[in-house]
Amino acid sequence: MTRTRSLFLIAFILLATILLANPFGKFAFTDDFSYSSLAFRWAQTGHLSFNGWNTSALMVQVPLGGLLIRAFGFSDDALRWLTIAFYIGWAILLYEFFLEYGVSQAFAVFGVLAVALSPLTIPLAGSFMTDIYGCFMFYASLLAGLYSLKHSESLARSGGWFLFSTIIGIVGGMNRQIVWLAPLVMILTAAVIHRKRPRLLAMVLANAVLLFAAIWATMNWLKTQPSFQYEGLDLRLLFSVHSVINLIRYILTCFLFSIPILAAVSGTFRQAIKRWRLVALAVGLTAIVAFGLLSITPHLPMGASGTVPSGEAPWMGNLVTINGIMVESADLLGHKPVILSHTVRIAFTLLSLFAPILFFFVVFTRSNYQRLRRFAADDAAVARALVLALSLAGFFSLILQRISPFDRYIVQILPFLFVLAVLLCPAPPRPALAGWLALILFAAFGVCLVHDYAAARRASVHALQQMEEQGIDRYQVTAGLELNGSDHLRKADYLRVCTANPPAGGPSCSNDFTGDWKTWWFRKATFSIGGEYALSYSDLPGYERMDQFTQDFNAWIPPFHRQILSLKRVDLSSTEDSVREPAH
Repeated sequence: MTRTRSLFLIAFILLATILLANPFGKFAFTDDFSYSSLAFRWAQTGHLSFNGWNTSALMVQVPLGGLLIRAFGFSDDALRWLTIAFYIGWAILLYEFFLEYGVSQAFAVFGVLAVALSPLTIPLAGSFMTDIYGCFMFYASLLAGLYSLKHSESLARSGGWFLFSTIIGIVGGMNRQIVWLAPLVMILTAAVIHRKRPRLLAMVLANAVLLFAAIWATMNWLKTQPSFQYEGLDLRLLFSVHSVINLIRYILTCFLFSIPILAAVSGTFRQAIKRWRLVALAVGLTAIVAFGLLSITPHLPMGASGTVPSGEAPWMGNLVTINGIMVESADLLGHKPVILSHTVRIAFTLLSLFAPILFFFVVFTRSNYQRLRRFAADDAAVARALVLALSLAGFFSLILQRISPFDRYIVQILPFLFVLAVLLCPAPPRPALAGWLALILFAAFGVCLVHDYAAARRASVHALQQMEEQGIDRYQVTAGLELNGSDHLRKADYLRVCTANPPAGGPSCSNDFTGDWKTWWFRKATFSIGGEYALSYSDLPGYERMDQFTQDFNAWIPPFHRQILSLKRVDLSSTEDSVREPAH
């Protein structure tokens, strides 16, 4: 298959997948209510002003969304289509990135689909979250840097590509700061490769000055912005117990979502499988590690993402949890059904431990070691290896400083895991059938996740609309993270978040408020929302049903028939809510 046909096939599959998942509707996706609100405000004022929910700089994505709103009016779906365009663009960049690493065309197509159709990626593609935009600019910067190294015989050509790599990296970091890692990695790699070529080394140093000047200016500006959650670097956090625990969770989660990738190179496992002692050793190690996880992790502190470390997959929360997208009580009140049974979680735990252990034994054989040594003798191969190693080291060093260890953060490094698997293992020319079957299974699960999440949000929207038609004030309805967040930011300029800079003209945040936060964690941030009514997955104490507003919807993951209940508060003493907007 030609390169052009491969790219058209990839784009068609990705677009068809999004349409099948159907993430569309008049609602936000998790946190992107904050970003769409900023885009709407930018469309009105032409200025970027934060609202307390932001740790990303958003200096690119918000203006792009604002221009779209100016042209066509506000629509959550229009912003989703903007992200979908970047999603397909990122897939094209990944294809070229894999080819640049010497991956065959067949494996490159598989790798793009394995990353882009991951259950972690599909939900983000149908949103206005920053992740897809960041991935696009991160890999655009890396790919341009690799082109620069490949054309180092020409100073003009190499310098042009390197400058483009730095600029696109700077621009990407002005939207999502971790993208700055890409030009930094390329600068460090090029400094090593060109250390004996003064003119090229001078070009690299000039780009380094440009990068650090841009980072310094951007971070200093962000530090002064009202309602922005400024996060500086503190390398001491890397050695804390919290970071070690999160590192273990990240590694285990990487193993879980690398199953299709490892299955694709499973053809090289056949020789290893014939050596029963090797397999027995892998099984034994898997059993020991699994027993340790199940025994130790329940005693570790709960993650900030809300996942309880039970020792079973999935180990991190946010997009893939035992309850679907977001854990119980994160998006809406009430008991959310469990969609991953205990048996399924144990099975994927064992599989995601056994596969990388066996892979390790296959890679580090004597014959393969000699192959890798010959591979490392090539300067171009050394440069590509440096890019991989520095990117992974930098990613974990930066991401472990985050308070909330969300699973979606690893989307950015899934392509590196694919490249490592294909290059380290003497892979066959085409992906194994087991890889395609695993890819289809994971993609189907991701589609179902998005479909069920969107169906629940559409049901919530319909319930809220019917309540409004009967004269109920929507600002008295606890309607969930996305709807309450969007409604609140239409009335107020900021969310009350204690980690953010004080809002312009407003007081610093304080946690000393009265009220019952156990009913809804998001209430203290959305101070314009009351709690006389509620939408919920289940009945709540102190509330009675309003059956005329209850909405039924169908899910693709059992239980197939679900409801969004409409409730009215009747027991004022049990859920008293006295939070109001603080006086300025």
